[in-house]
Amino acid sequence: MVKYFGRHSCKQFIRGKPIRFGYKVWCLNTKDGYLVNFELYQGKSPKSNTVYEQLFGKAASPLLALIDEIPTEKRQLNYSLYMDNLFSGKNLHSFLKYCGYSAIGTIRENRIQKDGPLQNKKIFAKKERGYFETAMDKNDGLLYVRWMDNAVVTMISTSCGTKEISHVKRYSQQKINKYFGSKTKPNC
Repeated sequence: MVKYFGRHSCKQFIRGKPIRFGYKVWCLNTKDGYLVNFELYQGKSPKSNTVYEQLFGKAASPLLALIDEIPTEKRQLNYSLYMDNLFSGKNLHSFLKYCGYSAIGTIRENRIQKDGPLQNKKIFAKKERGYFETAMDKNDGLLYVRWMDNAVVTMISTSCGTKEISHVKRYSQQKINKYFGSKTKPNC
């Protein structure tokens, strides 16, 4: 999102974001932050692909259009795509894997099958912070990981797995309240 408060027909408003007003820009970047390709969001895209929209949804369609614009000789490189839950879905990740790209991203609950391999989100939310589970879809080779952080987080991946668990120190308001009471604050 490019911050802009003036008047313009392409200006967007997204509630709850750090930059709420401005221009939305779809971007493909390298891990170092270099811009590979971009498109300014204008509502209805002149480059929209109706086949992509029907198969993967309106949010993932611009992503695939940006990937299609990468020159053919550079597509043979080993790209890894990292995305948030706006784009991620089972169909999209399966397609990207078929095309030779590895992809990982958070995924929304309504994009996972109801009778899927993971425990129900409402039941999972009652687990202790740090609890996690993984499941593999044997048909597509997709890995699902769900863990309890401040809220339930679910990810889907075509390339990554889980490794050994290690312990880290994290701030927890619940533990502070448990030790010091909810009324008092420690001198930190």
